[in-house]
Amino acid sequence: MKDEIICINSYPTVKPHIDATIKTFKEAEKLDVDIMYVSHHKKVPKYINDKANHIYVDDRNDIIGFNLPKKYDHLCRPITGEDWFTGDKGDVIPTHCYAHYLNIKNSIQLSKMLGYKYAYVLIHDIDNFFYEDNFDVSFYPMRKHIKNHDMVFYTQNLLYARVPKDKSKVLSPAIFAIDLSCKTVSNFFNMNTIDEYAKLHDRWRPWLENKFKNIIPLLYPCTYLELVFTLEFQSMNKHVIAENIPDGTTGFSESLFEEEQPKELEGVQISEYQNISKFRKKLNVVRT
Repeated sequence: MKDEIICINSYPTVKPHIDATIKTFKEAEKLDVDIMYVSHHKKVPKYINDKANHIYVDDRNDIIGFNLPKKYDHLCRPITGEDWFTGDKGDVIPTHCYAHYLNIKNSIQLSKMLGYKYAYVLIHDIDNFFYEDNFDVSFYPMRKHIKNHDMVFYTQNLLYARVPKDKSKVLSPAIFAIDLSCKTVSNFFNMNTIDEYAKLHDRWRPWLENKFKNIIPLLYPCTYLELVFTLEFQSMNKHVIAENIPDGTTGFSESLFEEEQPKELEGVQISEYQNISKFRKKLNVVRT
């Protein structure tokens, strides 16, 4: 049995996400490493269904601020006039970070259970960074450094947040390596409920308020998994590769709303289109 596994996490509800998922998978096939596909979406792309070593589908796609109970909305950023979302009174900007965390957690726990030593965890739309001609940057450094560290990270800017650049470089959850024998597997990648995940907000919000005052995005750690990683893994045995990864090639709202955004939209038209309440009704989402 091989020691390494690549875990690709995806939610391919529309064509751009399907295409990016398959593209990333095909690049991973060029490495002599087993591949696991993990998703919240039941429709597995045929190519992946035929080729993957392991497939795990958990249809619990819990999106805070969209389909989870309203009592968890305090974990999300409020909607302001400068955001790319609109909604009814009281609506917040949804975040897929808990759903993404569950995919990552499932990937790691299953990889450990199956007997692998090292896992490389990738988001599906990392195809503009993780490809054969760039493996000297996007894979081989992880393989080298994970032998002597618990985790290996790249950095990224805090996504969708208008914050100073010196405060926005964080550990990326889009691509990283983990030694499956490290304590983090059982101490952090072990949460199964939104109530457990919500405790991250309670733990870090006071510290963030004291340090960053009125920089609003930085006060909502559960909205940004990259911010959670940066806070939680400050003192762990990690290696950070000096490479800032680009933004993903697909959009969160397309996956959430299960339709491609019309390309002709500009400015305020985008936020009007991305109306949270409108899409709840369209997708028959009822919240308590």
